Amino acid sequence: MKKLIVILILCFALFVILCSIPLFETHISGIENYRPADSTLSLSLYLFPGEDFLDRFVFDEGDYQYHYNGKLADGYATAFSVLQYSSEQYKASKEYCIQQFASIDDHQYQVGNWTFIEHLCYTSENEEGKYIVACQYPKIFNMYAYNDIDNTLLFLGYYTSDPDDPSTQLALTDFEAFYNTHYGQYYTLDE
Repeated sequence: MKKLIVILILCFALFVILCSIPLFETHISGIENYRPADSTLSLSLYLFPGEDFLDRFVFDEGDYQYHYNGKLADGYATAFSVLQYSSEQYKASKEYCIQQFASIDDHQYQVGNWTFIEHLCYTSENEEGKYIVACQYPKIFNMYAYNDIDNTLLFLGYYTSDPDDPSTQLALTDFEAFYNTHYGQYYTLDE
């Protein structure tokens, strides 16, 4: 019996250790490396308003970043893209985003010349066992942003296993600080 207890304690300790260290940390950089399946959480799948979006509108400059910390517990992932367009292509791509994304009024933010809008793409199961589109902000979400002055679009994906984390709660209380904390290393909003 003592051996069984020791084995159980060791298994539990191993489980706790494995959950707290990165096992499969992933970082992908560059718009040419974007793949809809980069994120097992669908952050990259729902990043753009369609699979052909990057080919549909010609952008002048672009970047893509995906990061997953690889932890089973305390998981955290971000997806990010910035696309800068000519005036004509920008207007068409922005309009396409507005038409294609199912937006939510509750999570729209103005930061300088940027307008950020959450778009609904995640599902949850209702009482009848049917899946419905549901907001899970700030635990997991995708959003897009536009800047009419710079002809630039941003696309964000975010996931955390701890929605009560203070850096995640900034998404509810100070969106600019949230952006700077999680995406500022990729693109500063005053550019």
